[in-house]
Amino acid sequence: MTYIDLKNLSEEKIYSQFEYVKSIISNYVTSNKNMPQREIKICFRCKNSFECKVGSITECQCTQIQLSIEERAYIDNKYEDCICINCLYQLRQEYLLYQFDV
Repeated sequence: MTYIDLKNLSEEKIYSQFEYVKSIISNYVTSNKNMPQREIKICFRCKNSFECKVGSITECQCTQIQLSIEERAYIDNKYEDCICINCLYQLRQEYLLYQFDV
């Protein structure tokens, strides 16, 4: 696994790296015919069920929210699997409040 030190990159470079990784994932998902198109998951945060469209990631509920790289890292450090869109919005707010408290 390769890690990128985000502190030494410009915002444009970080965004281009993110878009590159996103395209790799999208190509992988598109090419993997055995992957389920839709899956009912339980949110790791609120325990509610939601529909994950991992086989069609551009239609998944998680693409409805735009998160900064820092917000994504904050959420990724707390949860290892999918969480629902409501929790994504709440965690973004939590991150923003955390920034003001530090």
